[in-house]
Amino acid sequence: MSDTERKYTDFGYELVRETLLPELLNEEEDEIMYWGGKLIARKHPLDSVDDIPSFFERAGWVRSV
Repeated sequence: MSDTERKYTDFGYELVRETLLPELLNEEEDEIMYWGGKLIARKHPLDSVDDIPSFFERAGWVRSV
């Protein structure tokens, strides 16, 4: 199965983001998520602000409209 064929549910994403990660990261969660966001932004730079919606769609973090 290719990456483009994989389908993740919102519920599955929420389980990891809202339940598992906070439990694993404890009081370090905010700082780790901040640095993780910076890392992603550096490794996947966008050419303009207009590219943000398509980036989130490709990442599966928002549904296509």
